Amino acid sequence: MKVGAEVVFSMPGDGSLTIYVDGMQQEKIMSPALCQGVLDMYIGEIPVAPSVKQHFLDGFRSAYEKGMRANFPPPGTVTATATQ
Repeated sequence: MKVGAEVVFSMPGDGSLTIYVDGMQQEKIMSPALCQGVLDMYIGEIPVAPSVKQHFLDGFRSAYEKGMRANFPPPGTVTATATQ
């Protein structure tokens, strides 16, 4: 991975963890235990990087205040839309 790459973890609540690097999906892992571990590690009571926890909380608050719904795709990604 190159220096400065944007890494995004997406956990939509179904027990899966999807990893994106610069908007491109790299991996999807089905593991509720892994999802809980990632949450605890980054936003738990003793986060590995307090600034990451604060950034997450600020972003979550901003999204909530803008009326965004849960489970939106990570920044820089393109999602397929269903056609009927």
